[in-house]
Amino acid sequence: MFANQFSDIVLSGNSKVSKETVVEIIGFKKNKNYSLDDINDFQKKLFETNFFKDIKINLNDDVIEIIVSD
Repeated sequence: MFANQFSDIVLSGNSKVSKETVVEIIGFKKNKNYSLDDINDFQKKLFETNFFKDIKINLNDDVIEIIVSD
């Protein structure tokens, strides 16, 4: 089972919502282990806000990159 510790989130392609708001919506905590199910839950929570048309999540070493389009 995949689980990795992530130290930060990078948010791109966003004009409406701040990184801090996204972190609050998904409940991200630095240096916590997250599984692929957790990452999928992040995406689901963001879609449920109806703020974004599209959301892609990339895992880059210890950083979660969230790419959104309004």
